[in-house]
Amino acid sequence: PYTLETEEGLLGGENLSYDGEVLVLEGRACLEREGLYLEAPLLRYREGEGLEGRGLTGEAEGWRLEAESLEGKALRRVRLEKGSLKAQAERVLLERPPVGQGVYLESPAYRVRAEEARFSREEARLKGFLATPCPCGEEVRLVMAEARFDPKTGELLGEASLGLWGLEIPLGEARANATRRPALANPLVLSGSEGGGFTLGLQDFPLPRPGEEIGRWERAFTLLGTRGEGLTLSPFLRYAETGRSQGWTLGVEGSYRQALGEGPFSLTLSPTLLAALYPGTPYPPYLSLGGSLEGSFREGDLRLLLRFSGRLEPLSRTPPFTYEKRDEFQSLSLEAGYGPFALAYALENPLGSRMDRLEGEYRGALGSFRLAYVRGSYGEVRLGYALPLPDRACCQALWAALEGGVGEGGLSRYGLTLRYYDGCFAYEARAQNVLKGQYGEATGLGFSFGLSLR
Repeated sequence: PYTLETEEGLLGGENLSYDGEVLVLEGRACLEREGLYLEAPLLRYREGEGLEGRGLTGEAEGWRLEAESLEGKALRRVRLEKGSLKAQAERVLLERPPVGQGVYLESPAYRVRAEEARFSREEARLKGFLATPCPCGEEVRLVMAEARFDPKTGELLGEASLGLWGLEIPLGEARANATRRPALANPLVLSGSEGGGFTLGLQDFPLPRPGEEIGRWERAFTLLGTRGEGLTLSPFLRYAETGRSQGWTLGVEGSYRQALGEGPFSLTLSPTLLAALYPGTPYPPYLSLGGSLEGSFREGDLRLLLRFSGRLEPLSRTPPFTYEKRDEFQSLSLEAGYGPFALAYALENPLGSRMDRLEGEYRGALGSFRLAYVRGSYGEVRLGYALPLPDRACCQALWAALEGGVGEGGLSRYGLTLRYYDGCFAYEARAQNVLKGQYGEATGLGFSFGLSLR
């Protein structure tokens, strides 16, 4: 092979020839220097003007790359890959380190574009950075004038603002992870029923601290709430008037989650608490204590689950308002599944209003089918069907789920859930009409609306 020292690096090839003043290298022609290796079937070199070539492959600062062409000192239409991260660039300038222009990064969690990216082995420095978790469009976006990106961990760090449609919310210094989807939930709650009236409010509205990861904020607002490592606390203050009660409620609801795992086995403990006081009223305090213990086994397509949960109301079972009431119950459930098939049994309230439920489910290419037999105050057969969830690459889609029940005397319940997917969000509307409930289950028409990130 022939080699030649140039200002761009070391050139090499199996054959060397001249076309006028142009040096032509053929047969595994390559360019090599520290942090860069390129190979092509043919390279043309003119001193002072640089290189020309097509169909290049190689590596730059640990990023595997393929380029359509090399013109002078720039690669054109470049595809880069490192681990699970893939990127495209309109141009990559062969500087030290290489600089990408018009960069688009595809990761498991985000679509990212940057006006410029300076690649080194340890990190990439991005300018004019925008990331969105939306499969299509940019209705939700994270914007940084400059960002530091670690390709090993997928972490992004910089002064950021969060965009929602036409609104930009400054976050200060913030982190994001390109390999982990942000847990962004709709904080607006809207629901209602014939018996319980309407509910409208905020739940888990984020209050970010500087440097926190997007979507993993520890503080949230539910008329004030906070979340720690496994711990969630949501104090609340509300005023209500009903036909039999009126006044203020001051309370707190909390939960804690502790998970242990070893190989295919896992164990999860989740205690819960709700306490409420009624200042300026004669109503006694209300307290609800509960929790669950769950053990599971997962190995390949096989999954087994055993769960016990329960709740007690040690002070009073009749708080003045239904908002904070958490009914007593005991529940034992077992589930076994293999591949698309699952079978589950649940026993609820064996010491009181006992309810047994046996349910089978199949998930396939046509959707999921459920068949259940419920025995409580009467025997009831319930049927359910849900369409397959749309592919994330699909920018617009409709999804629907149907449910119905048949008991003594005919139809006992029916419901419909509709969901519309656009490029970024899923909009959900759900309606259910309970004609005959189990024990004290509320009857009548109920509805709810939801908004979630795809």
